[in-house]
Amino acid sequence: MSIYSIGVEDGIERGEHQATLEMILRLLKEKGRVSATLEKKIRDEADKEHLYCLVKLAAKAGSIKEFKKLMNE
Repeated sequence: MSIYSIGVEDGIERGEHQATLEMILRLLKEKGRVSATLEKKIRDEADKEHLYCLVKLAAKAGSIKEFKKLMNE
């Protein structure tokens, strides 16, 4: 595998990570105000599978409060 290919794959992964973060935050912002603390906690999450779980939780939760509760379970 070339250095170029590795760089492209890394760029794609970063883009997917960023898009997933933005999806979570957009879903939550439809439910209310997202605190800076919660936003930072979400943005600091590096595990891809955990982020996908957070997308599902953000879609399922009826409020920010419910999302936080589900997130901590």
